[in-house]
Amino acid sequence: MKVVLSRAAERDADEESAWWRENRPDSHDLLDDEIAAGIVRLETDAGAVSVFRRVGAFEVRRVHLPILRGGLLSALA
Repeated sequence: MKVVLSRAAERDADEESAWWRENRPDSHDLLDDEIAAGIVRLETDAGAVSVFRRVGAFEVRRVHLPILRGGLLSALA
């Protein structure tokens, strides 16, 4: 399944990643790895992630990522 991050999720991920790299130099890639794993989960097993809402022909699904301050990664699947 092709996954596209919502604009808000992409913005949040970019902001969180910048903060993480500046403030967590010993584990600067950890956040990016977690986001990538969330996307892979949606791509390979979207059925295991419940639909948050529908937007036109797309289903919006949210993956819980505790490492993010907001805790959620929203994607169109």
